[in-house]
Amino acid sequence: MFGPDHPSTLHCRRERASAWRESDEHALALAEFASLAADHTRINGPDHPQTLEIRQDLARSYAQAGDHRRATEAFVALIADRCRIQGPDHWGTLDTRWWHAFARDSAGDHRLAGELFDALAADRARILGSDHLETLHARQCHATSCRAAGNLRQALRLFETLLADRVRIAGPDHPETLNTRLLLAWTHRTSGNHLRSIRLNEALVRDRIRIQGPDHPAVFTARSILATDRGFAGLHRRAVADREQLATDSARVHGPEHPDRFLERSLLAQEVRETGELDRAGDLLARLVTDRTRSQGPDHPSTLDERAELAYIRRLAGRHHQEVAESQALVADHERVHGPDHPAALTARSNLAHALRHGWRHHRAQVMYQSVLADRGRVLGADHPDTLDVRDSIARNLFDAGRHAEAAAYYRDALALAGEALGPEHSTVRELRRDLGKALILSGALDAAVAELSPMADDWDGPSGPGLPDLVHAGCVLAYALHLTGEQQAALRLVGGLATTATAALGGPDEATVTARTSHALLLAEGTRPLRAVVRLEELAETCAESAGPRSRPTLDVRRSLAHARLRAGDADGAVQVYERIIADRTTVGYASPTAVLLAGHADAHDVAVSIGAQRPGPLPVFPSLAVGLAHALVAAGRRDAARELLAAVCTGREALMDPGHPLAAEGRTALARLDRTAPETEPEQERPLKPPAAAGAQLGRTPAAPLPGSAPARRAAPPGPSSSGPPGAPASPCWRSPPWAPPPIWSCASFPPAAPPASTTATSPASGSSSPWPAMPCSIRPSWTTTRAASPPGSR
Repeated sequence: MFGPDHPSTLHCRRERASAWRESDEHALALAEFASLAADHTRINGPDHPQTLEIRQDLARSYAQAGDHRRATEAFVALIADRCRIQGPDHWGTLDTRWWHAFARDSAGDHRLAGELFDALAADRARILGSDHLETLHARQCHATSCRAAGNLRQALRLFETLLADRVRIAGPDHPETLNTRLLLAWTHRTSGNHLRSIRLNEALVRDRIRIQGPDHPAVFTARSILATDRGFAGLHRRAVADREQLATDSARVHGPEHPDRFLERSLLAQEVRETGELDRAGDLLARLVTDRTRSQGPDHPSTLDERAELAYIRRLAGRHHQEVAESQALVADHERVHGPDHPAALTARSNLAHALRHGWRHHRAQVMYQSVLADRGRVLGADHPDTLDVRDSIARNLFDAGRHAEAAAYYRDALALAGEALGPEHSTVRELRRDLGKALILSGALDAAVAELSPMADDWDGPSGPGLPDLVHAGCVLAYALHLTGEQQAALRLVGGLATTATAALGGPDEATVTARTSHALLLAEGTRPLRAVVRLEELAETCAESAGPRSRPTLDVRRSLAHARLRAGDADGAVQVYERIIADRTTVGYASPTAVLLAGHADAHDVAVSIGAQRPGPLPVFPSLAVGLAHALVAAGRRDAARELLAAVCTGREALMDPGHPLAAEGRTALARLDRTAPETEPEQERPLKPPAAAGAQLGRTPAAPLPGSAPARRAAPPGPSSSGPPGAPASPCWRSPPWAPPPIWSCASFPPAAPPASTTATSPASGSSSPWPAMPCSIRPSWTTTRAASPPGSR
């Protein structure tokens, strides 16, 4: 009607391109905006304001499509032209600068984005005034970029200052004030202070309901974030209840087909997953995938994301073959929909490599990781967070494959790149340093591990400071390194103090708290107080089951540690019962006993059974896996034939499913060979664990745990007494001495020989004062913070 060059025609084309962009139809949007930019340049000239606006739309479309390099180039050129044509203080120039910073932030370059937002906030304050809404918005974006960059202390300061200004300018009930409160709570959660975040969000939900009403969309968002906070704090059962109520309210207000309704169902499934109810979580997600496919289409990004989450649940359930198949299908679909270089396609390929790694196919995973690393480096840059994440995954793959020295070297390279790109306080950098410490420990470089992990304490500024969870996890690894060097008491002081601090600052169910308390108990079990370890782990298992669910990952981790501690304490029957309860909770009933389920699964090379049997207590693979630990307990309980049958099946299943030479396959072969070398008659009766007095648990002031249903009452070991034999730190009781088949202490389980001092050296147990013929383990580096930071271990009160 008007012709192709009429303003109305051009406006309609722009609206259509914008709709395509918001619908993630990036190819159509880019083609239309590029055509519009050419037409506006021809009709109006290159310096016309409408031409500049269309160029900005095109740059935004590049960023939203994931083509960050072309988006950055387009924004930089547009800013230069706007400054030349309109001046540096024109509103259009300032607007383009904001979009440029936003694109940098979306691309993962958070440090540069923060600098750009900071400069923009200063210029807006100079031009518009310090209290102008756009100035405040730029300050908010600056704080958000600091949080994403890992500068949590600075982000907290910026948000607190911004909140005070918003209250002064707009009042406490203004929507922007409420949004700033939300971002401040989010930053506390990012820093690991989940309890503080929960308190802030609970108050925010109450205020939003009072101001906006219970059915306002912002209220639903606040309630959802509060549920997320509770999940991060380990309160998964409470979070599930919150999600279920929220899903019901969302369906009532929005209807069953609303995108927000789909989002709440997805978050509910993820929280159910965290409680360990994997079958229910899988059913919820499978139905959601069906509904999203019908409503939004099979190629919609949300549909593909739900399929990836479903594949992840398959992994947690031990169905590795199924996860690999679903991940391969997702790679094909992402590459067909988005193209091979799109960030979503690269993420799908990375997830496929994760599936192969967790399915014990480390060689295939390594090839896939290297391919993704090359493509991400080419598309995103070598120092992009996603590229650094692939480097971390490559090192993890080497570590899991038992190539610890290679993993340590790769971690050092990744740490150097990440430290330069992200800064020393970023969580990714701290995680890489912690994992480097693990690799150094397993490669035998104990002093290097201690030296690498000790300085992390300097980054911590108080019990509730940012990064406390990172410190706790790294401190636990450091404690194991100290223990392995013979510094058992220093290790116990360190991890006991971390457990106390984490419990007070983060809460009992928090993941970091559970890790610290479990590590402390495991080290107690390896030392002179295995009974105390058993009591503490029983208490911790009850706490985790109450907050996260009896089948949740934290609960199962603690129960695996409990089984190990019971065996260390001489309670072989109790260890068998705990192991079998874990197996029963993870598998379906159909055999005479849980042990038979595990045995048959390994004999058939079923990946679910092998996955369950491969789990270990503790953060390092220096403890026996569940299947091998169960075999040790069976032998100690006098069931040698059952133990040998189980170990033979373990070897069959692991060798069928794993790469040749896999550490888990080697563990099974070693345990079976040790058992076969030891004839039953070589086990002196006096070295078998003796039945302790019935009141053994009462000696610690604790009530003995009830036996598992359908089993004989669990036995507890007698309190350790003085002895002149046994490894340093082991319970000095004649009834506890390990027969040849028993699992050795963790400092001799590692895949490296300890560097022993001269044979004449003897060690004295600090706990018992007895002399031991075992050589003392030197520690050339003893960090000073192990004594200054440590507090009384939990349970000693």
